[in-house]
Amino acid sequence: MSEAVSSGEKLKFLDTTLYTVVMNTGLRWLPVAAAVGPAALPLWLLALVTFFIPLASATAELTDRIEGEGGIYIWVRETYGPVAGFLCGWFYWFALMPYFAGILYFNAGLALSALGLDTTNTGLYLAICTAIAIAVTLLQLVGLRFSKWLPNAGTLASWVILAALVLVAGTLLARHESATNFAAGPFIAPFNFDTAILWGTIVFAYSGIEAVAFMRNDIEGGMKTILRVLAIVGVVIGILYLVGTIAMLVILPAGQMTRLGGFADVLRAVFARGGMPGLTPYAIAFLSLSMLGGFTAWFGAGARL
Repeated sequence: MSEAVSSGEKLKFLDTTLYTVVMNTGLRWLPVAAAVGPAALPLWLLALVTFFIPLASATAELTDRIEGEGGIYIWVRETYGPVAGFLCGWFYWFALMPYFAGILYFNAGLALSALGLDTTNTGLYLAICTAIAIAVTLLQLVGLRFSKWLPNAGTLASWVILAALVLVAGTLLARHESATNFAAGPFIAPFNFDTAILWGTIVFAYSGIEAVAFMRNDIEGGMKTILRVLAIVGVVIGILYLVGTIAMLVILPAGQMTRLGGFADVLRAVFARGGMPGLTPYAIAFLSLSMLGGFTAWFGAGARL
């Protein structure tokens, strides 16, 4: 889109915040971090300070200095020329493909399970993935006035899941049944290869804030709104990761996290541990909505490259 976007099509402050949050959070990282125990908590804070804040600051500076839509594409184009900008933009877009494929595959599997269909039928997987991709594409074509609602709902779904985790953790704490003794720590991760891999994962969990610049001309209030969103999103994401990891450690022992096959399995174990297995289908539905919201948001932002 260009400067011709009408005010009715632009994202207001709350819409921009929700849109950006769903692009930059991943619930799937909670059990990955919790698998190392309380030592993950300082790493979340360290990554926020050493990675997210500098990235957000650079995004704010470059978005303000170089006007126009396209974010990293236009920054590189104006600095190094059109060829470099073209390559950077396309490489960024191609890098989104595995993420898109993962979300489509995951949601197709959930749909097949919910409908009681054969989850090993590759033809059904392909049909559902194609249908979702076409639906999201059409949603983008009708404009942000309508396409913003799925990312907004995805953000709210993430927080509903977080609230459910906190509810279960609070119930267990009230019974003095925490799976983790936080007083015993340790809060310092060992200096080894596994910690290096974890550090890369935690840093990656904070990545993506630069994508808000892709939407520059679609945000009502311009840089003033973008600056407010950048500041708030960092706080929101930090809270989600810290609180979510603590809740995970209260509910399940760190060693059990590595034996679970995915976040859907984690949710099943979480609610079974809390004596609330009936909440699992609803939590998985909210997880699907959260991931679909993130897919829609990234599709819309990436398309602006």
